[in-house]
Amino acid sequence: MAHLIVGHSRGVNLQWMRRGTGIKTWHHSFNFPEHGLDLYWNYTGNARQLGHQIGLSYLLRLPLGRNAKIQSRQHLGLGIGVGYNTKKWDLNENTQAQVIGSHLNACISLEYFTRLFTTSAFNMSLGFRLTHFSNGAFKLPNLGTNNISIATIIRRNGNKKISIQRKEISDFSKKNNLSLVLGGGLKEITQPLSRKYSSYTLSALYERRFSVKSRFGVGTDLLWSNGVRALRERNLGEEVTWSQNIQLGLTMSYGLCFDNTVLYIQQGFYLWNIWQADGLFYQRVMLRHYLPKNWILQAGLKTHFAKADHFEIGIGRVLR
Repeated sequence: MAHLIVGHSRGVNLQWMRRGTGIKTWHHSFNFPEHGLDLYWNYTGNARQLGHQIGLSYLLRLPLGRNAKIQSRQHLGLGIGVGYNTKKWDLNENTQAQVIGSHLNACISLEYFTRLFTTSAFNMSLGFRLTHFSNGAFKLPNLGTNNISIATIIRRNGNKKISIQRKEISDFSKKNNLSLVLGGGLKEITQPLSRKYSSYTLSALYERRFSVKSRFGVGTDLLWSNGVRALRERNLGEEVTWSQNIQLGLTMSYGLCFDNTVLYIQQGFYLWNIWQADGLFYQRVMLRHYLPKNWILQAGLKTHFAKADHFEIGIGRVLR
């Protein structure tokens, strides 16, 4: 990809943020974080082949300080939203830009900032930011872009004083939970301009909430991928049946709790996998929202380390 790097990238973000007031339990458990909207524009350094990037994300900034009476000078940020690439790979006009095959992508950002100084009118922070664009293998090619930047935040000090509602964090249930979720997604395989192949996952997760922020668990995944089936049939030169293409995985799970919404990071290991090209390990990053009457909505990304496998959307229930 060295031929695509012809200049430095540079960009700007416009952000509308507000500090958590304490109306939600997770405001207290995360020391009243800031959250809001982040509008991102980036010049990639190669307008002819890579173009410009625009992203709109929900951004959450978690303070690193432990003193709840004052705002922390340092924070970690996580953003997730949608992004638009003005240039993409094209078979006729842009064949060498084998980075992203679609205009519309997911936009994910990570950041760390520390405050430099504060005046009566504004304050300034300095830090690092990583912004990732990818479509999760929905359309090839999908190597994705990672823009790492040194960034400054200049923000106006608001005249309106926010009323913080301080209260004790209510007790949480430490009982074990068992959930079952059925999810699915679409992806392309091996070469661009191919058809979309469906993938399905039936996941069982047994977990326990150990603190107001964290829950840990173990689970199993029953996986079926029509993309893997097509690759196996192409290599073997014969039809592969449904039962011959089942994959079975074991996962270790960590969840970061924001009331009824949980951010999960899972490390998986294939216990049964005839298709060895993707290796023995897989990962999943996902959001779960727990609805009334024990229903679950889920959205996530399954990967093999840095290689995206597919986005998935699922529905399920808490069984106990």
